[in-house]
Amino acid sequence: DNYKEGEVKEMVDLYVQKGISRKDANLIMTTLAKYKEPFIDIMMFEELQMNPYDDTNAFMGGVVTFISFVIFGSVPLLSYVAALLPGAQLTSETQLYASLILTAVTMFILGAVKGTLVSQTWWDSGLKMTVNGCVAAFLGWAIGYLLANAGLKDIA
Repeated sequence: DNYKEGEVKEMVDLYVQKGISRKDANLIMTTLAKYKEPFIDIMMFEELQMNPYDDTNAFMGGVVTFISFVIFGSVPLLSYVAALLPGAQLTSETQLYASLILTAVTMFILGAVKGTLVSQTWWDSGLKMTVNGCVAAFLGWAIGYLLANAGLKDIA
């Protein structure tokens, strides 16, 4: 509804890339655009590779997401846990740098795996996830730093 003409043009271009003549692709898409639900379903499938009729189990997806979050979310803590081992002599600075490196490597691996699963270039997907994660972490740190310096610490 917001920008139907633009969506129709995108879909026409997509079908032209697949070998359909521009005239036929335009006819197909302008006809389908008259019917909101089928048009959205086709856009989701063709443009975003999302199957609107996918009936995978949402509960299982949530469980997998939770387990992944617990496992991969604990990776940054490994350097701190390693410092607790008998005989380990890691400075707090070493623990921090090790945590940052472990986190970046883990994010790259997760991005690369995601890229492979969704047919993207593995290294590009890994790099993008790493950069996005680093930017998000930096912004979180910067906001905390600014709030602490503004006198907004120890608020309960």
